[in-house]
Amino acid sequence: MSEPVDGAVLAERLVALGVRVTTEAQRSNESLTRIEAEIDRRVRDGSVLVNSYVDNHRREHEALAAERDRVEVALDARLHEMNQLRAQMTAREAALVTRDQLDATVEGIRALVDQMRLRIESGEQARSNLEGRLWMLGAVLSAAMVLINVAMAVVLHLWK
Repeated sequence: MSEPVDGAVLAERLVALGVRVTTEAQRSNESLTRIEAEIDRRVRDGSVLVNSYVDNHRREHEALAAERDRVEVALDARLHEMNQLRAQMTAREAALVTRDQLDATVEGIRALVDQMRLRIESGEQARSNLEGRLWMLGAVLSAAMVLINVAMAVVLHLWK
């Protein structure tokens, strides 16, 4: 057989022939390198996922803020309209008459109506009296005219 060969010499001969020879330490280093690469890949993938989640979350907050701003503008406009309506109602309410004022005005009008009724009644009575006097004056004048006509007829008849 052949002579015993040292492991280091054998490894050099195999490397010279193009055969890859690895030692246990090299295999451990390669395994650690693969594990580190896998960890780095997973960290990058996790980082991408976290960044994606953070971006989505930020966009969601921006969308909510934009919606809140839109709703605030609409609410401010509605509240402004309500305040204008309240001001109009307050102005109209100030122009309205209170019940006490209305009652006092109605009582004043009733008093004026009663005074006017009394004046009209007294005017109607005065008119009736005047009409009666005129009727009487007319009757007296008519009777006087008849008497004068009769007296003239008698005087004329006697004079003839």
